[in-house]
Amino acid sequence: MKNELNEELEHANRLAERILLLKGMPNFQDTNKISKYEGKFTKDTMQKILEDNSNLEEEGIKGIKEAISVAEKEKDFVSVMLLEGLLKNEEEHLHWIKEQIDLIELMGIENYLRTQI
Repeated sequence: MKNELNEELEHANRLAERILLLKGMPNFQDTNKISKYEGKFTKDTMQKILEDNSNLEEEGIKGIKEAISVAEKEKDFVSVMLLEGLLKNEEEHLHWIKEQIDLIELMGIENYLRTQI
């Protein structure tokens, strides 16, 4: 998970740099719905967190695709390349999350959690 966080921070930094270069102002408002758990986890929280993350990834993928479309229309091919790289990474994240949800459903939360130790 630490690597995932570092990847997401790197994505944000690259996007911010590009936005600033284009004379825009990056907006990093906290939209992280995962923070609502505030460290209160039970064995059943894990699947809910994965499901929430899946929804966030799907929203992010949709937003990236929309941004690619805008960048293409504006003939901003540097931004298109940056966004396509981010899209590939987010699609990989979504695939991994969905695999974890499938594993939980297949083996049960207790057995899944044992494999994560």
